[in-house]
Amino acid sequence: MTDMKSSGKKSVRFGGHLADVIEENKCGIPENYMLIVQQIEDPLIKSSHLSEMLKQFIDIVNILDQDQKKLVHRMLSIRWVNREKEVIELFQKFLLELVAANSVHQLQVLNCLITHFIPASCLSNLTSCETCVPQEEIFHIIHGTLKKIFTLIPLTTNIVLPLLVSHYPFIKKDKEALDWYIKNLLFLTTYRVNLRPQILELIISKSLKLDTHCPRESIKKSMTTEEHDLFEMETDNSMKKEGFVDKLDIVMETLLQFIHDICYSNGELSLQADTLLKELVSIFDKVILPIHDSSHIQFLIFYICSFEKSFSETFLNHLWRKVQDPSAPMILRQTSLSYIASFLARAKYLHLNSVLTILNAMTVWIHCYIKEREGLYDYIGPLHETVRHGAFYSACQAVFYIIIFRHKQILDLPKGFEIMRKFNLEHIIMSRLNPLKFCISTVVGMFSSLMRQHQLVYCDTIIERNNRMTLPVCGQSKNSASVNPLDCFFPFDPYLLKSSSHMIEEIYQEWEGRVPELKDESRDEDHHIDNELMSASPISIPSIFSQDKHFIDSISGKSMSPGFSLLNKSSF
Repeated sequence: MTDMKSSGKKSVRFGGHLADVIEENKCGIPENYMLIVQQIEDPLIKSSHLSEMLKQFIDIVNILDQDQKKLVHRMLSIRWVNREKEVIELFQKFLLELVAANSVHQLQVLNCLITHFIPASCLSNLTSCETCVPQEEIFHIIHGTLKKIFTLIPLTTNIVLPLLVSHYPFIKKDKEALDWYIKNLLFLTTYRVNLRPQILELIISKSLKLDTHCPRESIKKSMTTEEHDLFEMETDNSMKKEGFVDKLDIVMETLLQFIHDICYSNGELSLQADTLLKELVSIFDKVILPIHDSSHIQFLIFYICSFEKSFSETFLNHLWRKVQDPSAPMILRQTSLSYIASFLARAKYLHLNSVLTILNAMTVWIHCYIKEREGLYDYIGPLHETVRHGAFYSACQAVFYIIIFRHKQILDLPKGFEIMRKFNLEHIIMSRLNPLKFCISTVVGMFSSLMRQHQLVYCDTIIERNNRMTLPVCGQSKNSASVNPLDCFFPFDPYLLKSSSHMIEEIYQEWEGRVPELKDESRDEDHHIDNELMSASPISIPSIFSQDKHFIDSISGKSMSPGFSLLNKSSF
């Protein structure tokens, strides 16, 4: 090894002596070992020297045991993806040989590869020894290596998820880093499909934090400011400074495009679509549903449900089962009702059949609730009583909200008024539980106006009486008279992100100051819709869509086989 010392600091000749140098270091002679470490850590090391070094390491991977973890760590820290093709191929071979020879290095190797999910340009500048390789090419190199490792050692997939979590960029990081990291995670799922549910849950849970940093009001203020820059209007400075809205927009467009690409193959819905829907619904339960202040992440479910009628039915059935589950937390039952109401109001692709079916199921449930409970209470007390009946009041509010959006399509049917009367709305609003008192005032006001306009139900007397009952009295705090436990959100309120909005706007029903119309292709079916409600084949699971046939029979006059019992009294 004397040649190594005499050749200078930047020109080490390895020959075949690397194994000897490691053995010397074990024996307490570290000089040559430290010289090799110095060469490895040199960012300006020439590619020719790096190639020779890699060949030597490949030859001795069998002796790179636990004691050599620091040396291996230094090797893995080399920025090799921006080198010549020969260096890249040798480094890939070194990584494969290393994990195959000793499992102790698997974590380090995976960590090395995942580090490259974020472009080097987002981390630091290239050195003079590195070349400008397109990011797409770099990522294909990384994923090609990962794919070979997963094939060689399948159990490595068990340790990759914690690494993916630890490397996930913080929300304040550069948006380019966030964008590329998410794209790399999603690409990983294309050749490791078993990891897709966990990876999607990771991305959605992290993106949800970003979403909650972008309240709707702040986004609207930001949009107003962009339109009136000359007036220098004040906005949420922290949101604007960190670029949270732009990052959320990028994330949503990437995820929406991924969903489309997985679900469609050559323009046809693929077999993977059903599986992806189940994965997203499961993630929805764990991550999205418990969060009250998200504004855009939930549109991932909204989007995939537009691909197939059965997808919408699956999602709505899933929510309805939660509403009927008496063991579920009250807040989740109420939130599920908010999702049902908002979905039925905003999904342009949803056929009126489905809207009527769910409206009937909800009104029947409400009437049964009134029958079971009303006789037990002569007085509906303050907040604690409202919370106790939270599911009932949320169901009433959902019905009012859906009717506000959909009443024109219903009343335009030949038997539209008869359908509306079947809901027996008067019995609901006249009940002692008094839902008009506890629903959001905006919803109550619009519902009352529409019902009076069409002479279906008159709510004004009840509303006036409720207003008198809520007048502040001496000794009562100002806020206590205006507390509304149903002041919940409607999760599919307008989509405000600019770049990704093109994937939502065609399937989304905007509010234009009047009751929305159905899409053109649905209008042709309006004249005979009441005679063929629920004529489509039911989905496989017992659901409100396959159960609720007696209501359709009464409207259309068709004879249909009896379905499952719609209501379960234990759900009260």
